Amino acid sequence: MMPEIRRFTEEEFRRKLADRAYIHILGLFEPRQLGVMLFLTRLEFFHYPPGSARNSLFELLAVNWQEMLWVGACIPSPEITIARRVAAESGLRVTHSGRALLFLLYENVFLLESIPHLQDFSSTAERLRAEEREIQRIQAGRAARN
Repeated sequence: MMPEIRRFTEEEFRRKLADRAYIHILGLFEPRQLGVMLFLTRLEFFHYPPGSARNSLFELLAVNWQEMLWVGACIPSPEITIARRVAAESGLRVTHSGRALLFLLYENVFLLESIPHLQDFSSTAERLRAEEREIQRIQAGRAARN
C-alpha cells in the first residue's frame, strides 16, 4: 500500500514554494536513491500518522526535474528537526546543497543526501529489497492499529 503522492509540474512546484511556512524535503525516486522511500514512510507514519489531525500538516509530492523524478515531503518549517532525525535513522541527511540547482534557489527546499558510511552499497538490489520490507512492516503495523 503506497500513500498518495501528489505530482506537480515544475511550474506548480515553483508556486507551492512561495509558502515559506512549509519546507520541502526531496530525494531521488528515479533513479532510486536508497533510504528516500523509507524516510518518507517513517516521517509520515511515525510523526504525521494517516488518519490523525497531524496528517493534514504533511504532504507527499513528486516533481520531474532534469529528467529525474524527485519525491519528497512538505512539512511545517519549524519541524525540520524531526525530518533531520528521521533522515539520519534512514541513512540520509537533510542538506541545502546538491545537484538540483533549481531547488537550491529556494531557502525552504532541502535535499536528502546519502551518508556513505551508514549505507552498504555492496548490494543495492538487496538494500532496496530490505528497504521495501521495512516500509511494508511499518505500513502493516499502522493498518493493524486501525
